[in-house]
Amino acid sequence: GFRTATREFHRLVEEAIVAGKKSLEERDHLEVSNPGLPVNSPSYRHQVSIKTSARATNLARSAYIMEEATKQLLKKKSQPKTLNKSVGKGPKLPTDWLPTDECGEGPLPACPPSEYRSIDGSCNNLYKPSLWGVAMRPYRRQLDPHYADGVSMPRVSSDGSPLPSA
Repeated sequence: GFRTATREFHRLVEEAIVAGKKSLEERDHLEVSNPGLPVNSPSYRHQVSIKTSARATNLARSAYIMEEATKQLLKKKSQPKTLNKSVGKGPKLPTDWLPTDECGEGPLPACPPSEYRSIDGSCNNLYKPSLWGVAMRPYRRQLDPHYADGVSMPRVSSDGSPLPSA
């Protein structure tokens, strides 16, 4: 009955997360084996000058795992795939494997009076200083997103062909 279905669901989720982690390992292997940019090139200097923070890298890696896990779960779903739709809000997934220090709300920032906006978006809204439009914070969409695969692929036209470039 219900317990069997719940156990089956948890098993599928765990398998999907394992598949997401495996996909990340494969991507890491490809990136390590791929030759880097020439050190004296403008592209290399640009890449070094805008280096991603360790916190952003950890969050991106976790997001990659969750995205791949979501795709894995959709592959196992028996309903036909629809174009330009969202998978919507699913059940709460286990997050015990996520970096714990990356997902917390943390203390509210001190918001001294200033004529300028803060660089990370905190204190831009004095009533909700750490919630709306702040970098490195989770957010909830107002409208469902529309993706070709329901997860992350760009939208396509109603006949399945690519949309024109903007």
